[in-house]
This record gives sequence, C-alpha cells and structure tokens, in this order.
Amino acid sequence: MIPAMGTEGADLSPEKPAESASYPYPVLMTNASTDASLVNKMLNAMDETFDEYKDAAPGNVGWAMDRQSLSWVVPYHEGAIEFFKSKGMWTDEDQKNNDMLIKRQEVLAKAWQDVKSRKHANAAEFEQDWMKTRAGALTAAGMDAGTSNW
Repeated sequence: MIPAMGTEGADLSPEKPAESASYPYPVLMTNASTDASLVNKMLNAMDETFDEYKDAAPGNVGWAMDRQSLSWVVPYHEGAIEFFKSKGMWTDEDQKNNDMLIKRQEVLAKAWQDVKSRKHANAAEFEQDWMKTRAGALTAAGMDAGTSNW
C-alpha cells in the first residue's frame, strides 16, 4: 500500500479528496519466466498508446508514466526494469528495493518448503508452524516479518 488521495468515487472529487491508502492500479503481472522482450514491448505499447485509451475508464489514469510507483511490494520483471531504465525512471533505490523483494521471496520459498516437509496433525498445526517459521526466517534474514501471528 502507498499513501493516496482518492478523487474518484461516491462524494469524491479533485476538490474534495479523501486521504487513504492505495496500490498502483491498474497492475500488469507476469511470471519471472516470461520473455523479457515481451514484457518490455507490452510496456512500450501501453505507454505509446496511452492517449488513445486513457479516457476509456476512470482507472486508466493509473497507466500514466508519472503515476508509477517503482519501489513497491512486488518485484519488477527484468523486462519492466529495462523499460523503466530506458525512460530514465529506474533509480538505484528502486533496484535496491527490487533486489530485497527477490531475496524476500527466496527466504519465504525456503521457509514454505521447510514447513511442507514436516508432518502436521491438522490444518491448524500447519498454520501455526507456518506463522512461526515464516516470521523466524524473515527475522533471521534481517527482514521485517510484519506479523508473527494472525
């Protein structure tokens, strides 16, 4: 989530916004295995044709390049990074955040495999093991676990 001022919706406008939290919208997602050239070309197409579709739906303003939040909570694909670099938008801080997010995924994937490898009597026991293992793995890696219980 990122801080946002809502200006579209019931009783909202640019003159009467509501302070809130949001996430980048719309969002394109893909797997890391997707060809980098395809991802790059998709972003180029979205950028180059923006004026043709920006007014087609209220949320389309989110595709504008000046509205992109590049240090987010999901890592960017190498093809997307290449695109944002070509636009002069990708910073060292964005790369540092992206590298941390990829490392976080690796830590969580290993923790998940560890939990799956153990026997659990029931779903509740599995859930408790996952909560504890997840928080422990993130903490050991020097990362914020956010919570250790839900």
